[in-house]
Amino acid sequence: MEAELPAAMSLGFAKLADAAESTARDLLPDWEETAPTPVHGDLRAENCLTSFGQVGLLDWEMFGLGDPALDAATFLHWNGQLVTGEGADSWLDIYLTSFDHPGMETRIALYRCLLPLRDLCFLLDGVIRWRQMPASADAVGDNLAYLQATLTAAWQRAAAALGVQDEQLDATVYSLFDLRTEQR
Repeated sequence: MEAELPAAMSLGFAKLADAAESTARDLLPDWEETAPTPVHGDLRAENCLTSFGQVGLLDWEMFGLGDPALDAATFLHWNGQLVTGEGADSWLDIYLTSFDHPGMETRIALYRCLLPLRDLCFLLDGVIRWRQMPASADAVGDNLAYLQATLTAAWQRAAAALGVQDEQLDATVYSLFDLRTEQR
């Protein structure tokens, strides 16, 4: 992906990728000792029904074998506006008491660091594809400011989750869009 980005952004992305690799490498032993177990694969509030103290899960097409820590981290990631602060801590405590998986809390923390980078990669991939389309700059029009703000926010979340400082963030994000309009 770095080869598709402007030079300044490639350097910033490389910092994020290096931080993610370092974080994952440090926690690799926790992953290696984890046997795959059945997981929902799309655990989010929209797929949960609650009634009389019971929870039912819907939308099982993503079901498979995997790491239940990823399900938990994804739930907290996607539902960050619904489950925040003490609520997230309480939810996580309840989740952890229902599983007997060594290293589960550590793996959840790792996934929570990596998920914002995954979001950024999806956005960057879309922007790269957009830049390669012949008339794409005209199609974006009034949404350019929204796209820039969305990408900037995603970059900031990924950098914060990985503990990476990037003083040139705004300039690098905007360079993606400025470069595309110059190519027209």
